[in-house]
Amino acid sequence: MMLKKVITISSFILIATSYDITSSEPTLKIRYLMNEPMSLFDFGMYKLNEHLKSSSEYILDKREGVVIAVYDPDKNRINILGEAYIDDITQARKVCNDTISSIKSTLGVSYKTGEKISASAPDPIGSYFRYARYTIKSEAIDLYSELNNLTEIDIFIPIPKVGRFGGIRCKSPLMSKEVIYSSEE
Repeated sequence: MMLKKVITISSFILIATSYDITSSEPTLKIRYLMNEPMSLFDFGMYKLNEHLKSSSEYILDKREGVVIAVYDPDKNRINILGEAYIDDITQARKVCNDTISSIKSTLGVSYKTGEKISASAPDPIGSYFRYARYTIKSEAIDLYSELNNLTEIDIFIPIPKVGRFGGIRCKSPLMSKEVIYSSEE
């Protein structure tokens, strides 16, 4: 019995020590990525996109489609882009408007007034571009107001035509009740 234990333990030690334990270092390219800092703006865009993704069923009213936020550096604009697919093309304008309303609502903006739903509510866009647990003393004055004002919602509803797609597009600044419609051929 004792001999079996000794043989078992010896076998285990022999097997464990016979494997070459290797370690590796990250490559230069991976180290570059590891050392590159993420800006608060990048992280804010990520959090905004995660929010839109988790709210997309509500935003799109259970329709097929997509909603994402992208920054356009040439226009200095945060664009919330959406595309919703519908069966009844007579409803395109209504669906476009409802999608804008749903995006505003999920961000805490009244689609009727273009203002925050309540004075005590967090900034619609600004809340994604700040640290969760503390405030930086050097934070720019009116930063969140500027982020809200440079955000625009742009929704496209494709409508099949013979051999190609056209559609209805509607746009609205986040902090506005105005919606502009256009058709695309």
